[in-house]
Amino acid sequence: MDMSVLVSQLAINNFQDVISSVLPLVGTAVLVGFLFYVIRWAISLFRGI
Repeated sequence: MDMSVLVSQLAINNFQDVISSVLPLVGTAVLVGFLFYVIRWAISLFRGI
């Protein structure tokens, strides 16, 4: 019983570590993609004028 609780606690800690390390990368990638999309849209808008 204690062993399974310990293992699940370790798994949860590892999961939180993975999330905390991956989240900034995902956020940065989304931000860069969004900026790239907005810049492309602005360029097409200026060409249309």
